[in-house]
Amino acid sequence: MRKLLNVLYVTSPQSCIKRDGENIVILNEQTETFFIMIFSI
Repeated sequence: MRKLLNVLYVTSPQSCIKRDGENIVILNEQTETFFIMIFSI
């Protein structure tokens, strides 16, 4: 398995990624679906 660096993939057409302070948030139809701390990546 190849390690991919500095790339986030979202494959759902109605989803988007945004940064909220020190977190990365994935929104699905304007609802927060998932978040992760930037330091965890």
